[in-house]
Amino acid sequence: MKYNLILLLLLIFFTSCKIDDHWEAYYDFNDQLKTIDINFINKNRYEDGDGYYLGRLSGVSLDIDDNIYLFDELQSTAIVLNKDGEYLDDLFGPGNGPGEIHSFSSNTINLSKNEIILADGQNFKILKKSIESNDLIEINYNPSHLETPKKIIHYKEDEYLFLLSLFGSQREGGLILNDDAMVHHVDLNGSDISVVNSFINRNEIFQVLGYTEGSVSHSFTKGFIGNIAYSNGSIIYAPFVYNNNIFEYKKDSNNVWKLNSVIKGSDIKRKAYIDIEVDSGNIERGRNLVSTSGAFGGTSGYINRRNIGVYTIGNDYLAVFFVEEFDVGEAFMQSLYVEIFDHNFNFKGVSNLLNGSNGEIMWSVDWKDRDDNFYLIGDIHYIIKFSMQII
Repeated sequence: MKYNLILLLLLIFFTSCKIDDHWEAYYDFNDQLKTIDINFINKNRYEDGDGYYLGRLSGVSLDIDDNIYLFDELQSTAIVLNKDGEYLDDLFGPGNGPGEIHSFSSNTINLSKNEIILADGQNFKILKKSIESNDLIEINYNPSHLETPKKIIHYKEDEYLFLLSLFGSQREGGLILNDDAMVHHVDLNGSDISVVNSFINRNEIFQVLGYTEGSVSHSFTKGFIGNIAYSNGSIIYAPFVYNNNIFEYKKDSNNVWKLNSVIKGSDIKRKAYIDIEVDSGNIERGRNLVSTSGAFGGTSGYINRRNIGVYTIGNDYLAVFFVEEFDVGEAFMQSLYVEIFDHNFNFKGVSNLLNGSNGEIMWSVDWKDRDDNFYLIGDIHYIIKFSMQII
């Protein structure tokens, strides 16, 4: 099979690569990869517009009418645009009262009910808001019993997957849940949170990946837990610090999610992370230095590779998006890649989709709509809508 990469359209805010000393690592990296033919198709860009501005985006979702909801954690507001990008409305707003948000932690839209689901990490509540009727249900929880979800994935009906950054005991109704679990499978029917199952054992993940206590990879996989997708009866988990291994979970005979297999993607020799000591010399290098303190332990380093989304494409493919970071003189460049797996989770290849400008951060591929369009949050204040055609 002949492999190459076809980029149909690069965005005006992205720069093309020049062959010079600064790009040597980028080209060496790409030479390692088993590539796959993909047409990258840019659809639209959403940023400040008539009637609204974007402060700091934390999420994006679409409803059944293809209206776009931009969740802005700086303004504690969901900005609603129609499918053409025209401003329609603001929802929620800052505060501690009914229907008000102090801190967006995670969000999704249940398309079967056309219902917004939000987690407020400061007011310790889950909001369920009907888009059609504007009915609002607020579910309060005790933060000593249940950690605020960092991501919410709709599973079916009123059931959701809560992705958690765990650093304390997880209890619900006085019952200690699996302290090591990164995911709670919950039922939000009514005004209570009912935990169906807890799974994805973080210590099991760390052991497979070789992430040791005190490393930047260990701390950031605890604090920023990665992404999951539901595919052909399995749940697929990709860790935040991404070593090109994904984890498949299936239900056992007792209807409990259990690790079924570890699936290997690209064979990349470059480390996903580098542990360093924080000092002025490292900061002045221009790299995107990351560090943690407090609950996740004090550690610092460079994350060369991180997962920013996992999605199915129809019934045929699984797409795993990751960002690779490279030194570029006194700055850094981030490049967006996608790994493609078939419906049996066999690795097919990887493609370099986009190259960012110096110092520009690609945060997450945060949503996939019903037409298999993807929505990338870039530099926290714009959204890129794109699709891919696998050849």
